[in-house]
This record gives sequence, C-alpha cells and structure tokens, in this order.
Amino acid sequence: MRSFESLYPLTADLRPITLLSFGCEGGAGKAALQLAEGLSAAGARVRFVTLQRGKAAHEWITEISDNGRSLFAKSRISLGIALSRGYPKRPHGYEYFSTVKGVVDLSVVDAVKKAALIHLHWTEGLAGWPGSGGALAGKPLVWTLHDMNPFTGGCHYTAGCEKYTAAGCVNCPQLGPSLNGKDLAAENFAAKSEGYALLNLTAVTPGRWLGECVRASRLLGSFPREVIPNGIDTDVFSPLPRDEARAVFGLPPGRRMVLFSANDVNRRNKGYQVLLAALDRLLPRWTDGPPPLLLILGTPPQEKPPGYECFLPGFIEDKAKLAAAYAAADVFVSPSFQEVFGLATAEAQA
Repeated sequence: MRSFESLYPLTADLRPITLLSFGCEGGAGKAALQLAEGLSAAGARVRFVTLQRGKAAHEWITEISDNGRSLFAKSRISLGIALSRGYPKRPHGYEYFSTVKGVVDLSVVDAVKKAALIHLHWTEGLAGWPGSGGALAGKPLVWTLHDMNPFTGGCHYTAGCEKYTAAGCVNCPQLGPSLNGKDLAAENFAAKSEGYALLNLTAVTPGRWLGECVRASRLLGSFPREVIPNGIDTDVFSPLPRDEARAVFGLPPGRRMVLFSANDVNRRNKGYQVLLAALDRLLPRWTDGPPPLLLILGTPPQEKPPGYECFLPGFIEDKAKLAAAYAAADVFVSPSFQEVFGLATAEAQA
C-alpha cells in the first residue's frame, strides 16, 4: 500500500468533501469512517456528519444532536413507533425496514452548505425524503450503497422480492397487513422518487451484484453508477503466520478453525443458520481429530452448533487484533443470502 503522503498531489486541488453516515460503527459506518480517514491522511479537506460518532475522535467529525439529546436514539424510536403502530403483525425473520423520515434539516448543516462534494453512505434518519433532495440539489453527489435500501420502499435486503424494479414497492411482503390502510412502502418509494429527481447523483456499489441491482432499479437505474470496493489498509490487513496470530488469542496452534463474522450474527440475512446446518452435516466426517473450532466475531449467537467448540471474542475494535483473528482461521465463511461484498469479506481476503 502506498503511503498517504504519496497521494498528496492527487488531493491538492480537491474541493471540500462532506461524508454523511448514520453512525461511525457497524459495517457501513466503519467503511465510511475509514474512507474519511484515508482522504484526510492524503491531504483532502474532509468533514464527516453523523448522528452518532461513538469512539471516533477526529476533529473533522460533526455529531448532530438536539441540544445535547441524541438524534440517533430519536431516529430509532420514531422508526419503531411507525412500524409497531402501522404493522403490528409484521412477519418475523426479515431484515431492517426504514422509513424516509429524517430527523435533521440538512439545509442548515454547515458542513453540507460548505461542501463542494457530498458523499452519502448509510443515511437512515440523517437524510429524509423528499426534503433532503432540496438541501442536496446543485451539488455533485456520490452515494455509496451499503445495502439495497436506497432503491427500495424501506427494506434493506429484499429477500428475493423484485418489486423495486418495476411499478414500485407496494404491499411489501416484509411488512404484512397494514393496520391503518396505508401502504408505507409505496409512500416511501414515492417520496424517494420525488427527492431523487433533484439530485446530481452517481451511485457507487462495493460489488458487481449490487451494481446490477441498481441498474435494474426504478429509483436509481437512470443515474451513472460505478463499482468501487471498500477500501482497507493492507498494511494492517495482510497475511500473518497462523501460529503467531493464534497466540494473540491464546488459541491452540494445531486446531482446525472456521471464522464467521457479522455485526449482528443473529440477523437472518447473514446466513448463520445455513452455517449451522452445514456444520451439522459435516460433524460425522471429522474422523481424523476434533471438529474445527468455530470463531464468531460480533454479537454472540442465540444458538451454538452442537458438537463444536466456539470462541466468542465479540466485537474487536483494534484493527491489528482483528487482522490477527482473520489470520488465525483456516477458512472464512460468508453464508449471507444477499451480500454487498462488505468490509469483513475484503478484510478476510487481505
């Protein structure tokens, strides 16, 4: 990896860039923050606007609050109320569902007004539609998609539904019957369509699959699009001697190990239940030694695979230690049903 100083000539003439992200944590938040860190280290003038900065301490981060009260929490509570009141019989097992309601007026945010280029990431609650369309109109806008929500009526992964490609998201199967007769997905879809019409937008996806979904979508299909994988620091995420990596965690040097990682292991779309089924079928075949040790990064699973030992270090914030966890395993498994080629996959490959 080239030193950031070598990139100074490329950033010398760049105008101010403002990145918008719901938070600084989770896969999307970390990817956005790492990009901002790289741009800043390379000499670019960067501002990062978020509802929750977490442990990130950079002076160029602006956390928007309401007189000290968390708008992050307000956004979550507002979403929960909307879904519980309108769809009390929502089917279980689906991914997140978001409304288009924003808790921030972006037109008065200084970092947005002064930016020459706006870079959107995961913006639930931070950007509201159609209102944010006016605040962002007239500026070059890049939107890096970390899931499918920007072109759906609210779901973040469609579970195979393709209504987003045609007339629009109506009678969403992830919501179930409406208590008040309203169609929240259709309303969200229409609000996005109105807001997006004002944007000078280029859509960016970390992988080709999501890029093809964007191309086929009714909301974003007419905009320019690019595939740009998530950037990672290959000075940190690089091959390590396996025994050395295992020593970081006190793991046995000769044991076979399988690694599974997710911010929320128990989300259905991440496919942990598929991994459980595969491990169960393989259990009788481990005749030349004990079954592999299963390393799970992220939230503890609700169910552990019978017959297997698990190592659960939880969330690893230190990048060097996280790289050691990847290097400690014999194989990294990504069994997601739908996946954008996220940060963990790129880190594991490196």
